[in-house]
Amino acid sequence: MNAANEVIEKVKDDSIMLAQPVLRHGRHVEKIKKENSSEIIDHVTIELHQLKERYNSIAIIGKNNLQCENLYNQITSRGIHIQWLKDRESEYSNQIVVLPSYLAKGLEFDCVIIPDAGEDNYKSNRLDAMLLYVCMTRALHELRLYYVQDCSHLLI
Repeated sequence: MNAANEVIEKVKDDSIMLAQPVLRHGRHVEKIKKENSSEIIDHVTIELHQLKERYNSIAIIGKNNLQCENLYNQITSRGIHIQWLKDRESEYSNQIVVLPSYLAKGLEFDCVIIPDAGEDNYKSNRLDAMLLYVCMTRALHELRLYYVQDCSHLLI
């Protein structure tokens, strides 16, 4: 929650209320740089095998549905069973889900993976800051942020 508050503070809008963190034990937010998007998917796939043993709910949150379709196809082609939540009517029924940022509000997951937290995907503007904030605040115990080249300036 503290990391998400740092993102939203960059918006510089006094009408936005920062979330109050609840004392909860978990790992520190991890920012993980990889050489390319394929390397990110490879690493996420390996991690999912380990995370499934520790957590009941894991979300991979993409920025939009096109990104989610790509994530879904790549991860399932590597033998991981995940569910793709495409709209509000989708029924959440799997341990691992992929969903777009705009559907994440109101949901909580033990672990959240944001596979493209790079500057090219989350720019330093109000909309991207709000989307990234929502994605980050969905994690109850663990948050992992991946990027290629440069991490979003919202996270620095």
